[in-house]
Amino acid sequence: VRPIREVQAYDAWLRARQAALSLTKEGIAHAFALIEQALAVLGDNALLHATLAWLHVVSYPDLTRDDSALELCQEHAKRAEALQPDLPWAQFVMGLALQRRGDLAGFVRYGRRALELERDGHILAVLAWYLAQAGRVADARRYADDAITLDPLTWLSSGARAHVDVMDGRFDAAVERLRGSVEKLAAGEPWPVFCLAYAMACAGL
Repeated sequence: VRPIREVQAYDAWLRARQAALSLTKEGIAHAFALIEQALAVLGDNALLHATLAWLHVVSYPDLTRDDSALELCQEHAKRAEALQPDLPWAQFVMGLALQRRGDLAGFVRYGRRALELERDGHILAVLAWYLAQAGRVADARRYADDAITLDPLTWLSSGARAHVDVMDGRFDAAVERLRGSVEKLAAGEPWPVFCLAYAMACAGL
């Protein structure tokens, strides 16, 4: 079942998510434009507002250092929650805003709530990523493995599992996984290529 029934709006949402995962200024700007187009077609929609919230938070702080991005994230997430209280992505992006403010416990709390509502591969992968960075490698590995099981054909899942390996000092395993996933799932994408280069540097290659 499509999360957005109107075909044009659903297509814009799919393309926006893909564009934003490049984590480039151009990709995120294009994603913003696509979601605004979808809102113009559909009107108020919880998932589209949650996606706008996500776009604001993923652009901070690397692409924009303005703290208003986090405030906008929370505004759109609250709007999404008001429209659909049980929407997993509304919970997830509220947690991401807290993570950007340094509140890991709040991020995990919202992330787990989102997963109680729906086992989503993207949410699992992001939880794994940030838990690994915080040194909680065992928890991170479990989330990353679940992400791969649910969503094996996206780079984010395999990238999260490789990131866990990097944070665990298993650099060769990370390089092997990333080489395969970048080639098959994200050829030429800047962020995946950077992650591979980082893992190779850690492995001394």
